[in-house]
Amino acid sequence: MPSLRSQQWILWSIFFVTLPLRMYTNWLAFGAIIVGLFKRHGLPKFNKEYVQKIIFDENLQMLPYLGVVAMAGSANFILYMPVIIHGYLEISPLFKDILSRKPNAPIISMATLKDYIEKGVAHKPQLIELKSDIEIYIGLYLIAVWFVGWSSLITILMYWQIMRVRYMMSAHSQAAFRRID
Repeated sequence: MPSLRSQQWILWSIFFVTLPLRMYTNWLAFGAIIVGLFKRHGLPKFNKEYVQKIIFDENLQMLPYLGVVAMAGSANFILYMPVIIHGYLEISPLFKDILSRKPNAPIISMATLKDYIEKGVAHKPQLIELKSDIEIYIGLYLIAVWFVGWSSLITILMYWQIMRVRYMMSAHSQAAFRRID
């Protein structure tokens, strides 16, 4: 199986570039997340051991979230924040690896981008915590904007069902709920 590292950073990079224009961003993020899942665990196998490995993977847990974002529509940019942070967390180590092999790699060797790549790797626990907090705030946001008409009831219900599952499977989500409480 070919290395999926390059496909993943290409998909995430295109996602970040096209995000302001909302050009196929959901499909690009979906592809990058699937590639990340295959990169970590290999091609799908239909057995218990494989499912037990991938069930707690953050990439797999982001897929239903991405479905709710796609259903809610691209008008709510705030819904993309956990996906953006997840992509940043996925792409930073990949770019750092590229920079360690090729210090003068085009574009990513610029001082500004190199600094952001280093920060993404160095502050990974804080960014995961931020992502978990933002996921809860987005749930509250969806409830608030429902009264204005920017959200639908089915989107809110599906979002909170996903958050219930994430609460059961992710220690970071549990900590975020405790901080809100």
